[in-house]
Amino acid sequence: MTDQPAPAAVTVDPNEERRAKRHRVLLRGHIGFNDNFVSVNCTIRNLSETGAMLVLEAPAAIPENFTLFAELSGFKVECNTAWHRGLALGVRFTSERQPVKIARRQQLGTSQTALSEQTRKAMEIRDRRTARSEPDGNSVVQPAGKTAAKPAFGRRIID
Repeated sequence: MTDQPAPAAVTVDPNEERRAKRHRVLLRGHIGFNDNFVSVNCTIRNLSETGAMLVLEAPAAIPENFTLFAELSGFKVECNTAWHRGLALGVRFTSERQPVKIARRQQLGTSQTALSEQTRKAMEIRDRRTARSEPDGNSVVQPAGKTAAKPAFGRRIID
């Protein structure tokens, strides 16, 4: 284990004047350079029409000019490094945002809607196979000969 200092917290000065208002976001992205043969994962922390603040996942040598891909927002944009402090990186956009195919859609919802149909069926089957409760609170375990599947690891079967 190496003793590396923790990255300094990046603060935003509310009195700072900018050409475009920046919006706090939390987007996954990656930086592409050398004709997009090299990419570095990052998190987009704030975004405006003219630039963004990125936080790298690990220390990396980032060139002056590169392409930023915002995975869930479905755009890419050419960038120029404005400043670099620790893992934080400020960039200026040097081109318009260009739409790209979204690698995967972000789906928000309950855990039941996020589960696949196959997973839900497997959970229902597992729930039906578990021991049923008697009125006195004790659980009844079915004998081994009457169950369709082997019991889970660590369960005892009483004959």
